[in-house]
Amino acid sequence: MTARVASIATEGDFQSLRDEWNAVLARSAANNIFLTWEWVSTWWELYGAGATLYVLTARDDDGTLIGIAPLQRRRRGLRGLGGVDVLEFIGYGGDVTPEQLDFIIEAGAEAVVAPAFVAHINADRTIDGVDLRPFAATSPNLPHVERGLRQAGGPLRAVPDSICPVLPLPATKAAFMEGRSKNYRKKMKEYQRRCVRDLAAQPRLSATAEELEADMGVLVALHRKRWESRTRAFRSTAYVEFHRRLAARLFDKGWVRMFALDSPTGPLAMLYCFSYAGRFSFYQAGRDPEHNKHRVGLVLMHHAIEQAIDEHAEVFDFLRGEEDYKYMWAAGDVRAVRLSHWKSWPYWAVGRLAGVIAGAQASSTLLAAVSMAKAWLGLSS
Repeated sequence: MTARVASIATEGDFQSLRDEWNAVLARSAANNIFLTWEWVSTWWELYGAGATLYVLTARDDDGTLIGIAPLQRRRRGLRGLGGVDVLEFIGYGGDVTPEQLDFIIEAGAEAVVAPAFVAHINADRTIDGVDLRPFAATSPNLPHVERGLRQAGGPLRAVPDSICPVLPLPATKAAFMEGRSKNYRKKMKEYQRRCVRDLAAQPRLSATAEELEADMGVLVALHRKRWESRTRAFRSTAYVEFHRRLAARLFDKGWVRMFALDSPTGPLAMLYCFSYAGRFSFYQAGRDPEHNKHRVGLVLMHHAIEQAIDEHAEVFDFLRGEEDYKYMWAAGDVRAVRLSHWKSWPYWAVGRLAGVIAGAQASSTLLAAVSMAKAWLGLSS
């Protein structure tokens, strides 16, 4: 097999991939919601400003698309030190959080296509480095990419990036409950009874596009009410608009699940999930803190897990973050790494320090700037 690599940098050429994108994704080991055309193109619409497309495609001798490297090119600069051009995954950056990003390569073709993509990048003298995160740690492409970048010389680093707790799902709800502790079974039944008795609460799944749009507004309001200013989720206009557009597009595909715990006074809790390729993914939630004692969030999460089992999903993914509550259910995790490579040490210094300063500006503290700089430069334990 040979792979003919081409680079796509224009909006029109990018849009021309729409009909082929999900087809090759479905034939790859990277098949997940964060690499679908719907996620990637929506992210680019809302967060692509300041970057240029650097999407690589690979086609076989018959012209069939067998690989996509969904990359963007960004300029990182430091006053007085110039700047560097860095490749990142489309989807990384901004205030939304994707997971398990990867090159999209037809299963069985990784050993041919991944090195071809890296060879193209290495040969491009206008690219100073790559910073790929969160790169799926179990990806069959990762060893090929790492090997190809190492052969080019220059600093190369692969470090842990994210951990996503996951729950492998049994075939039935009865088996799921049998796998819970006696205390869990007792408490969950009690919480469910209290929600019905005291609040007349019932779970519901958004059934129409109009209902989904209204429920998205409720999710935003409940999330803000629960967390106030302690979260960046649903704070920016771009974040809200991204999920409004994305949810509508995923609804058309049957890939979004918006759960509500309804009551006569309105929804008490909301869960925003994705259902794709046998995997349920929990992305965001909101609940009314006035009903903490009824554990409305736990009741709705339990319902969502049961829904995933009813749909014969194989895994319930709690996504990034090792919060204690996730391990009430999770029985394992999936991991991602940050793979970075620079074509020279000066490029490494400029690129790293520019990233540190950008992070410090986001946190708005000098202490954070010093701490992050030491971490990135390897000066702290």
